[in-house]
Amino acid sequence: MSKYKNSIVVLILFLFAVNSNIAQDNFEGEIKFKISSDGEEMLLNYFIKDDNLRMEMVENKEAVFINNSKGSFILMPEEKMYMDLNNSLFSKIPGMMGMEEDENEDTEIEDIDIDKYRTGKTMTILGYNCYQWIFKEEEEEEEVEAWVTDELGNFMLMSGPMGGGYSPGWGSSVNNNGFFPLLVITKDEDGEVTSRFEATEIDEKSLDTDLFTPPSDYSEMKIPGM
Repeated sequence: MSKYKNSIVVLILFLFAVNSNIAQDNFEGEIKFKISSDGEEMLLNYFIKDDNLRMEMVENKEAVFINNSKGSFILMPEEKMYMDLNNSLFSKIPGMMGMEEDENEDTEIEDIDIDKYRTGKTMTILGYNCYQWIFKEEEEEEEVEAWVTDELGNFMLMSGPMGGGYSPGWGSSVNNNGFFPLLVITKDEDGEVTSRFEATEIDEKSLDTDLFTPPSDYSEMKIPGM
């Protein structure tokens, strides 16, 4: 996998998660994002309705991620198949990879003090008033600049099907406090921009619930022996 694709995977796990405590008064509609990294760009369509989520890479229709009250799924339109990320296969992956799970580990999301990230600066993005947050931990070389709004409801974060997932401090903070990022810029230790994630269009509209379920003519992908 290329460095760019690696960056995209990390970014998706970083930003998109599903949490069962999402408020029901969220924005409903479609938000288009542009992801830039290493001189390349990728477009992402993000659909949200209540606690349902759908993500599509515009240039690559081979896989579509959806989440609903029953769990998470990956759709494969070309094959008319879907993968259920909630089945027992994915719960076995940590053990298959030699990753031991600590049964005593506290998985409760920490209540983050977001005030330490606020800078007091504001900016209007696509008609929404946004606040600037700067995230940089002492042990981290990268700095993350996020512009978030409280006018679109809670942001949805994705925990991986293997358990856990990439959930940095600022992501937990967004999820806990009803903020939605419209621009996220990552810089290296020299201040050079390494990636940029930005909303390019926000379309508030009613969405059909069928968008968030595997189509009836799709077959579930089964892996022999699992």
